[in-house]
Amino acid sequence: MSDPVRIILRGLTGALGGTIELVERQSSDWASVTFTGGRHRLRLRSAIDPAPLVTTIGEIDFPPRDHLVADILLGDVSASDRGWLFDVEVLTVEV
Repeated sequence: MSDPVRIILRGLTGALGGTIELVERQSSDWASVTFTGGRHRLRLRSAIDPAPLVTTIGEIDFPPRDHLVADILLGDVSASDRGWLFDVEVLTVEV
């Protein structure tokens, strides 16, 4: 089984057009009556301002493997001396 966070990072990197560094990751299992998957909270760093993701994050094409991105939300964004820090919350579903 592939790591869904890698799929998420690939999609975000393509959408942002620059390198993204994974600073912190919290993942936990998730399940409903019909689906299983995971919840992922990611803290990311990029030299590129992620502000455009506010309007486009729901339209990003994440390459399907054995997880699909069911929901994604851009959280806090802040500038740091090493670039932009931003949080992303993602719900993935196993396929």
